[in-house]
Amino acid sequence: MVVVPISWSARHWVLPFLTVLALSARWSETHRKRHKTLTDWARQAILLTKRWLPNRVLIAVADSGFAALELLAAVRHHVCLITRLRLDAALYKPAPPRREGQRGRPPLKGRRLPTLSAVLASRKTIWTTVVVSMVQRAATQAADRHRHRRLVPRRHPAGADPLGAGARSDRRARTSSIP
Repeated sequence: MVVVPISWSARHWVLPFLTVLALSARWSETHRKRHKTLTDWARQAILLTKRWLPNRVLIAVADSGFAALELLAAVRHHVCLITRLRLDAALYKPAPPRREGQRGRPPLKGRRLPTLSAVLASRKTIWTTVVVSMVQRAATQAADRHRHRRLVPRRHPAGADPLGAGARSDRRARTSSIP
């Protein structure tokens, strides 16, 4: 899907532009074809889209089924992939820099951070209520991280909206800073 500003609407519309038929493992086995996993298809589609649009900043949003390290590693230098993590995901600080004269293999990861479920349950977690547009939340956070200009402009309060007035795309979100 692609987020498109529609001139006669105050909202952005999400329109399909690429569809991939991902065949099941059973079908592949029955027809003696090599099976490609869903993450393989996603990697191929994301990299193909980046090839078609080399000078654009691409932000891909996916569900938790695409939170695979192989997929993230394959597309990390080409697009910003936003996906949901499991509450028990093992998160780590970045690896510390190598000290001068240090022997042995350099560390690949830093100190382990608490799991998201532990942060959720902790009384030390400070929650702040904010109201953001769902499209703006995904696009602007990724754009700010990559120091690019804002990709999705703010919605104008005035203007015709064929889908009806109201803040249907606005949701209350609870945010937290992970220690």
